[in-house]
Amino acid sequence: MSLSCPLRSAVTTLGHARPIFGLALVLAVSLCPPSPAQAAEAQLRWQLAPGTDLQIQLAQTSKTETAIGDRVTAVAIDTGLDMQWHVERVDAEGTLHLTQVFTRLWLRSISPDGKAVTFDSAQAPDAAPETRAIADAVRALLKLKISLSLSNRGEILDVRRPPDTDSLLGDLPALAGWKSLLTREGMRRTLHQALGTLPENPVDVGGTWTIVRQMELPLGPIEATDTYTYEGPSTDSQRPLERIRVATQMKLPDAAKPPRPPERVERQRLEGIYLFDAAAGFLAESRMTQTLVSEVPYGDGTIRVTTSNSLVTKLTKASR
Repeated sequence: MSLSCPLRSAVTTLGHARPIFGLALVLAVSLCPPSPAQAAEAQLRWQLAPGTDLQIQLAQTSKTETAIGDRVTAVAIDTGLDMQWHVERVDAEGTLHLTQVFTRLWLRSISPDGKAVTFDSAQAPDAAPETRAIADAVRALLKLKISLSLSNRGEILDVRRPPDTDSLLGDLPALAGWKSLLTREGMRRTLHQALGTLPENPVDVGGTWTIVRQMELPLGPIEATDTYTYEGPSTDSQRPLERIRVATQMKLPDAAKPPRPPERVERQRLEGIYLFDAAAGFLAESRMTQTLVSEVPYGDGTIRVTTSNSLVTKLTKASR
């Protein structure tokens, strides 16, 4: 950070000569107007006091369309959950140690034949017969307590779950979305998308930073590169929020690339927006979208599978 006004220049040398002139340097910085670079620079950090409670809502919409010639089938599922974070303690590095509990889970799925299944744990407990098994599984889920460690940049450092977590949802296909979240890797991956990662250093408008991470997916290991861009204060919110854009590229690590038919075509796009409340010290909202298109030969034509996902996350402080 440079000293640019005449008063700053006059005290720069003296300020390095003797400690007493540190006061003069502070006075000079306070009297001189900030340069454009200083005005735009932002240090973004999660900062929550022990005892703080946050309400988090995750809502995910997924749709998969499979086209074989002129025949198209579609499967759609909306899943969501509300959970509460309680800040147990904050260590010297600024890492937040949290307890997480689920407070509400809901879903709506539509199969290729148009049959819909709807469930919401906040509704009356007398579930319909087709959702009774879901209600039983969710009842156990709502009793779970999960421990998380979150860095002051929003990185999920650790997830500690009860040993029986993986068995709670059984083999119900309708609960696949929740099951992917409740695995240790699934939870880290989903929360990473929902929360993003803040820059390591203060950043100017237009500044970028990159996070490279390895993920284990059913198809094998994937390398994801997240490129973040700080866009400055948001103009479409009722309170000051810092706007961050992210675009992600995914690829198989070279050592893990399996043999694939050369005619197979895949296109993937993952991008989103984060709105961070710097004054409150936590993320306010994020919106992520992902599209995957895969085409493989089939007879005289192709099979085209298009999967679209959106994830909307909202965080608010719980009232006491």
